[in-house]
Amino acid sequence: MGAGRRPQGRVRRLRARHARHLVPRRRLPRARTPARAGGDLLPRGAGGRHLDRPGAFDRRDRAMKNQVWSWKGTRPLTGWRSILDPRIPWAQTDWALVVLAGVMVATSLVFVEGMAAADLLYGRDDIVFASHVRKLVVALPFLFLGYFVRPRWLRRNAWIVFGVCMALLLLVPLIGEERNNARRWIQLPLGFDLQPSEPAKIGLVLILARSLYRNRLESLRDWLLPGALALLPMVLVAAQPDLGTALTVVPVTLGMFWFAGASGRVLSALVLAGALFGGL
Repeated sequence: MGAGRRPQGRVRRLRARHARHLVPRRRLPRARTPARAGGDLLPRGAGGRHLDRPGAFDRRDRAMKNQVWSWKGTRPLTGWRSILDPRIPWAQTDWALVVLAGVMVATSLVFVEGMAAADLLYGRDDIVFASHVRKLVVALPFLFLGYFVRPRWLRRNAWIVFGVCMALLLLVPLIGEERNNARRWIQLPLGFDLQPSEPAKIGLVLILARSLYRNRLESLRDWLLPGALALLPMVLVAAQPDLGTALTVVPVTLGMFWFAGASGRVLSALVLAGALFGGL
């Protein structure tokens, strides 16, 4: 009994957070007219249509979420506004995650600097440190750009993002550059390279969130699509071979399954089955 309440409680908390942060609903002043029965006031929609019919409020809310406020009034979300939100959502920022990411980047710079010092000591050029810093500087604008992407756009285009990431993974064996007996990188102009397994992690998170949005993982049928979506990038990354990156996807996938409502027993069984299969 208590085990069944815990997944439901996680689901309710996630739904409340989604309604409060990810899908803000703007409500305009509405004209009010007397109800047909009794004397209560009922909201009136555009064109004088009553909103007391089933589903009327849902249709109106969906229409309002596709609009944006500007100095010219309320206008439909079109063009770049449908993708980016120019307002800075400081209240929704997970500052603990931002600080943790900054600490990890600073720590990596320290380690790379140590490697560069060793290279200079033995008469080699510190190409690794300079390349690392250059890539970090180039990546920072994309970090801030991703901060303004609307979650609603990501939800609607999760399949496209995931498909592009999988296509890049499939291209690695064909055009990838071999380093240390592994093909993991695609060479880009200006001395940059792309490791498709890294954006594949983002694509996996998006597609799992999309598939688990209304999926509580209560039956075997509910597990088929999320399980297949999680296994596909793992297999493609492990075939490069890059077993370390493939294993980093496992805790992310299990965490999303847990938040979706999967029981601890099922997740423990999945971990045990994966360990036995990996041992074989």
